[in-house]
Amino acid sequence: PQSDLLTEGYRRFLYDNPIVEKVEKQSPPNRYSHFWKWGKIMVAASITLLIGVWLFKDSIQYKTYRTGYGDIKSFVLPDGSLVTLNANSMLHVPRYGFGTQQREVILSGEANFSVKHTPYHQKFVVKTENKFEVVVLGTEFTVFSRNRGAKVILNKGKILVNYQEGSSSKQLMMKPGELLSFNKQHGGSKKLLTQPPNISIWQEKRFVFEETFLADVSQMLGETY
Repeated sequence: PQSDLLTEGYRRFLYDNPIVEKVEKQSPPNRYSHFWKWGKIMVAASITLLIGVWLFKDSIQYKTYRTGYGDIKSFVLPDGSLVTLNANSMLHVPRYGFGTQQREVILSGEANFSVKHTPYHQKFVVKTENKFEVVVLGTEFTVFSRNRGAKVILNKGKILVNYQEGSSSKQLMMKPGELLSFNKQHGGSKKLLTQPPNISIWQEKRFVFEETFLADVSQMLGETY
């Protein structure tokens, strides 16, 4: 009959075009996946924060005073000490605890210090990149520390200079009118100046050259301007 032919044709159609319904079994939600996701985010944020703190740790720990070429600036530190910074120089001063605990600064370049005495007799220490430091209680002096060398000129008071000579640590006590210069080969050498040190020359933006090599003159001008 015609109905049987239609039925058989429908069966063949189904056979040639199977209809398969797939039911995917979904895994039950993991209650720890949410915490794991946020945990990874927090770890990444913490690492980013630590990297940022490491990169900017000097800015966080120190306040930096700096001068450009041909520029001279004076400023008062939190303990009342007066500092005059020569051109192309930089001074790092701790943001926290300076004046209440220890007084320690880091100098690159040249600066004149007029250190104020404190009621608790706290030492004032100037550290440099040339592996020497100046320790004072209350005095006026100039520290020079650049690539071509380093020196300390004492105007008033008394200071102790700690420096490294090879593998040995050494100390020198300075009196007013003395100049201590540092040589990479021979360490520190102290001499008494024939004239009182005129530490205000560079503060007036002047140079005085006496028996000075032309190469030294060129370096001094290059450092300043």
